[in-house]
Amino acid sequence: PFADNEQLFSLRHDILIGRVDFERVLRLGLNETAEGMTNGFIHDISKRMGIACFSARKDSILMWSHYAQNHTGIVVGYQSRSIGTLLPIHYRTDRMPLPFGQFKKTPNRLDAKKWPIELWTSKFSDWQYEQEWRSLSPIEKLQTKKVKGSVIFLKKLRPQSISEIIMGTRIDDGLKM
Repeated sequence: PFADNEQLFSLRHDILIGRVDFERVLRLGLNETAEGMTNGFIHDISKRMGIACFSARKDSILMWSHYAQNHTGIVVGYQSRSIGTLLPIHYRTDRMPLPFGQFKKTPNRLDAKKWPIELWTSKFSDWQYEQEWRSLSPIEKLQTKKVKGSVIFLKKLRPQSISEIIMGTRIDDGLKM
């Protein structure tokens, strides 16, 4: 049996507030719809939480190529205490287990209250070179700005929070100070 949208919304709400009845999950037949449920959960959370990603590295050629537009951008170094709580990324070689679909075999395998944080702080081990950290903020506490037709969310930091600015080797001369 498949759950209807109202039941799924109710269950996602219960997960968000840390109140999950695993027998209810099984009664709703979500073993077959775990991927859809997870995608819905992530979509709901992304409407409420902003995630900022940081790296402990500033010298990775791969990161300069990927994130700084092939060495034409900049790296901004921050004093970590000015950003707020930073959560380290845990790099995995396996897929992160979901709190759905595995309960018939191991009902107590995951702590549902910790699962969202684990989801936001897990990444496949191939990305380990990034040495990533993440900061989570409720969207209502962020500022919004429209850029090229899209809305982006910004966290206001004091200028003193910036510890360094490093320019890419191919940065446009007009952008240099």
